[in-house]
Amino acid sequence: MRLLINTLISVPFFLTSLFILWKKLRDDYIASQIFSLGFGIYFSLVAGFLLFHFFKFSYSEWFIVAAPVVVVLYLSNRGRMRLNELVNALAPLLYVSNIYYYLMLVILRNNYFGLIGVFLSVFFLVIYFLLEKNYKKLQWYKSGKIGFSGLFVLSVYFFMNSALAILIPDMVFFSGKINAIISMLLGLIFAFALTRLSKKVS
Repeated sequence: MRLLINTLISVPFFLTSLFILWKKLRDDYIASQIFSLGFGIYFSLVAGFLLFHFFKFSYSEWFIVAAPVVVVLYLSNRGRMRLNELVNALAPLLYVSNIYYYLMLVILRNNYFGLIGVFLSVFFLVIYFLLEKNYKKLQWYKSGKIGFSGLFVLSVYFFMNSALAILIPDMVFFSGKINAIISMLLGLIFAFALTRLSKKVS
């Protein structure tokens, strides 16, 4: 039954993610590149989950993050895809996957903290799309380059995950003090990348 529920819910979320990716990248890349990237990320996530389940050790859950990152870097290099555009297109998919994860918490584990996670994920998705329409109007963002929205929501995501990993560990997948530190560092990296991008001349 759990497998059936997972499948029924994961398929529309995957298709939604694929659509968002295609919509964000269709003006600059051909469909085969975009769909190769989408399916590559999907199968790398599956591989990451399998590695996590079969080789359980401290912090093995980061396989789930590392696998798609490696795939994105490889495919972007092979297809000569600009990394700032990819980060910007992929960032909302993190929140889409979060909605799926939190729904699973509610449905399969009766963990109603997941409803807070769903709300926050939807909220930051809305923020992302609002920023996409308006980021060039921000006076301090001088470069006007693509990437602002993605880097912003990614930095917020990891800062938020860092706090939740300590305060409400049952609500996040990456819980505990070390994972909180890793998330904080990732948040700082994305925030630093955002400030760097803002200073570049377009």
